[in-house]
Amino acid sequence: MPSSMYENRGGKVVAVITACSIVVTVIVGLRFYVRFGIIKNPGVDDWALAAVLVTTVFSATLLAAATRFGFGSHIYFLSLSELSMNLKFIWYSTLGYSAAITLMKATVLLQYRRIFPLTSFQRYCDIFLAFVFIWALTGMLGTLLICLPIKRNWNPLEPTNCGNRIYFWETYGILHVITDVFILILPLPMLKMLPLPRVEKGVLISVFCLGFITCVVSAIRLTSLRACSRIQM
Repeated sequence: MPSSMYENRGGKVVAVITACSIVVTVIVGLRFYVRFGIIKNPGVDDWALAAVLVTTVFSATLLAAATRFGFGSHIYFLSLSELSMNLKFIWYSTLGYSAAITLMKATVLLQYRRIFPLTSFQRYCDIFLAFVFIWALTGMLGTLLICLPIKRNWNPLEPTNCGNRIYFWETYGILHVITDVFILILPLPMLKMLPLPRVEKGVLISVFCLGFITCVVSAIRLTSLRACSRIQM
């Protein structure tokens, strides 16, 4: 058996979660300072971003807390009670993660509506907002109802026939990537119309395109989704 199997990476999990949470909090705090303190003109998108920060930190904190029950160690070395607690923390963290990415998409679309006050463009934003919340509601209901009773999600001794949730979460994840791509593409035609020098306009479009990094990360995440789902079956 590989030596890495005996390694406990719980400390690394906590370190990464802590570092990322601090960085995100500082960045969002700087935005709030500008929007609330300097410009003194906060918008709905700012409050939505505050909700994103809360749900993200909540979801990450649950995973950090799971390290007290062996999260970060190989599943082979976990007792049934530790495995159950790990799966429970992961399940609740999934709810927080789903809420966070939904609110993040909504934040971006609400910011688009504030920056580009054109009726036709805002109508497209509203359509995407409606689709995002329907997509989120589907994911929430799927998390709650696809494996009943709910304790089957984290009790290793419960008989389970929840194998179909693998396909549900794969479909959900694919739609997540697709919506991100469309949301990032949405403002690009508007940016081309801005009365800016070519160089500045190119830099601005490049900054918006940095968001495609999240699409790449989400696509990579899909490759590990099936393995994670098998553990919880």
